[in-house]
Amino acid sequence: MKTRADDHASRYQCVAVDHIAFDCQTTACSSSGEYTLQGVAVGLKLSPPVASRFRPYLKAGVTFNDLKGGYGSSSSGLTTDRTPGFELGAGADYSLLGLLVIQPQLRYVGQNLKTNIPGVTVNATKPESGVNYFTFDLGAALHLPFGL
Repeated sequence: MKTRADDHASRYQCVAVDHIAFDCQTTACSSSGEYTLQGVAVGLKLSPPVASRFRPYLKAGVTFNDLKGGYGSSSSGLTTDRTPGFELGAGADYSLLGLLVIQPQLRYVGQNLKTNIPGVTVNATKPESGVNYFTFDLGAALHLPFGL
């Protein structure tokens, strides 16, 4: 039996936490270093009306990340203020026994960063720079059999 709700896409509000550690090699940067990009994202997730264990989805949201790291042999590090950016993604929810959901997804993230480097004056006409990247994530969610 098909109900009216079966004809509409499912909409979910989503909140995610990112913690991405990476390094920068001498061939790609002027000096080597280790960095961490971390923050939160909030947005919407849309899924077509399919009743199966596999549910594809599209998502979009606003990100609030900051970057911290050290470079070269300098004891001073690089930090950024937390500023808004955006993310667009596609993925799928794969349900296991109706309780555990595995969530692979591909995201494009565009993040503005306002850098704070000790001893360096930031150009006042362009105080922010951006970081744009693709990421493949593998997440999990637990669906409890009772509402909270």
